[in-house]
Amino acid sequence: MADEEFSPCRPVVRRAGIRGVQSTPILSSSGALLGIMSTHFAVPHRLTKIELRELQHVAHVAADALIHVRARRYSSRERIDRSLMLVEQSWEVIARAERDYSS
Repeated sequence: MADEEFSPCRPVVRRAGIRGVQSTPILSSSGALLGIMSTHFAVPHRLTKIELRELQHVAHVAADALIHVRARRYSSRERIDRSLMLVEQSWEVIARAERDYSS
């Protein structure tokens, strides 16, 4: 609730009884961003190192599952092209975030 970037979401989050959120990127082994996994808490909460490590493990498992499901839909060439596209998009998002937060 203290994060100003989060302010547009405050009314919805407050009604849902959420007082803390932690977001974990779901990254492929090559570094492509596949999604974000958010963990919500009813009270303000700072994750322990063990909790953070376990969430990162779950995100890794989710990445493997997403890649497996997506791989079944496409030919080998389509999978390679899509993987390259996702990696490129991920680097673009990272570069944009670095520019936004460095200024």
